[in-house]
Amino acid sequence: MYTLDSKKRAVIWGIISIFCIVFFSIYNRYSHGVHSPFMTYFFAVPLIFGCLPNCIAGIFERKIRTWHIASDIYCAGIAAVTVSCVLRGIFEIAGTSSVYQALLMWFGIAMSVVGAVAHGIFMIKNA
Repeated sequence: MYTLDSKKRAVIWGIISIFCIVFFSIYNRYSHGVHSPFMTYFFAVPLIFGCLPNCIAGIFERKIRTWHIASDIYCAGIAAVTVSCVLRGIFEIAGTSSVYQALLMWFGIAMSVVGAVAHGIFMIKNA
């Protein structure tokens, strides 16, 4: 089974962050001068919560045993929070709102916390 190490995951999250910056730049060009902080800074979510932890793990050059289900839940949570920030920014620029965007944000945060806690318990248990 193929697994990604920390350095490869950091590169992938970095590419996702760059894509988010490009997406914001293009969307901002056609937003008619209306700005939203959620749209402006949504690239920081995958950068801080995806790229940074994997960079730190990659610096230690230690093979950390991971529970892939916990890692997948964490990554899905980060993706959900990122998409929720994009939607919130789009809704603010359009002058509307949606309860589903808030639910997506809360479920994304919950998935990230559950994934991080499960991953931490797995690491402590198998240390």
